[in-house]
Amino acid sequence: MGCARQQRKLSYRAGICSTMALMAKRTSNPGAIHLRIIEVLKRFPEGATGGQIRQELEKEGLRPEEQTHLDRRKRDLKKWFVIQKTKTTDEVRGKKRTVTLYKFIGKRKRVTDEGQVDQKTRAQVIHAAHGQCQMCGKTVQKHGVTLVVDHKKPREWGGANGVENLWAIQNSKYAEPDLTYR
Repeated sequence: MGCARQQRKLSYRAGICSTMALMAKRTSNPGAIHLRIIEVLKRFPEGATGGQIRQELEKEGLRPEEQTHLDRRKRDLKKWFVIQKTKTTDEVRGKKRTVTLYKFIGKRKRVTDEGQVDQKTRAQVIHAAHGQCQMCGKTVQKHGVTLVVDHKKPREWGGANGVENLWAIQNSKYAEPDLTYR
């Protein structure tokens, strides 16, 4: 390889490393929909169900198609805010159901989670799995499964984004396409 080409390659790698380091240090901020959910929760001091949150957002003009991934966005709130979740029994159309109430407690002093698993870590986990689901043992080659990188201990339960807490498992219908290997 020519000297100039090798320097460009090293420069490119250094650029990627410095960009990744900056991305790792950057703290995440809540998005507009996260903030709207918080405003809804503030109006319900005793707590609101997921259905109530959805209805209130619709009243504010947020169309149902704009509320995609609302459950994930509710889970994300824990990064920036203290949200108390309480299970309670509620009567809906004459039937008793267990529902979760979300109650806004306050803003966190420090962001608790710095975002998604980076691509390099995903690649390491997929490579270490050797094309096999680490939960059931099915393989990409023999069974045609698609593998995704997932947390062993969920982040919402205190799990980290480190390799030791990640594994390659068989894809479910809800997996995001960019997380997959086939």
